[in-house]
Amino acid sequence: MIPRMKVGEAASFIVTKDICGQLGMTEREVLQDAKANMEKQKFICRDLTEVVQEIMEEYHMPKSYIDETLYMQSPPFPMYMLTNEAKCDGAAMIVSDRAMMQARELIGEDFYIIPSSRHEVLLLPSSEIPSVGDLKALVQQVNTETVSKDDWLSNEVYRYDDLTQRITLADKKAKLEEKTDKRTKIKGR
Repeated sequence: MIPRMKVGEAASFIVTKDICGQLGMTEREVLQDAKANMEKQKFICRDLTEVVQEIMEEYHMPKSYIDETLYMQSPPFPMYMLTNEAKCDGAAMIVSDRAMMQARELIGEDFYIIPSSRHEVLLLPSSEIPSVGDLKALVQQVNTETVSKDDWLSNEVYRYDDLTQRITLADKKAKLEEKTDKRTKIKGR
């Protein structure tokens, strides 16, 4: 059954084949409408350190504590958080071509996408990640230990390629690049 909502009220729910049937729409039509609606939403793509600092300030933590915590916890490379303005189901922003292109512009290079939760994804510059396998293992560990079942998205790591403007599985791209490197070395002998 389709959930009932008040006019103007935001909501989210899982769209199943049965719901598509109740709506009188195909799965493809629902996905096209969802993507069109996503393009209309405002998105946020910010440096993760700034986001953490803002949250700590909202909880009125002392500035000295915030500074020390951020200094000690700062990641070894830049990380960005992508979500929607409502910060609810914001991971879906990855289907927005506009959001992906602007995130690429902000980061300055292609990037990896880590499915943090259904509410946001983390973006990491591709030049900063030496091993996709290690990154994938970290994602799986964090998902197992920290992310709730309701918010869990995937244990995969994805990569945004500016040239094709597509998102692919990161380890698939890494294997393809590894094969290309081997071919180049063999030809170079």
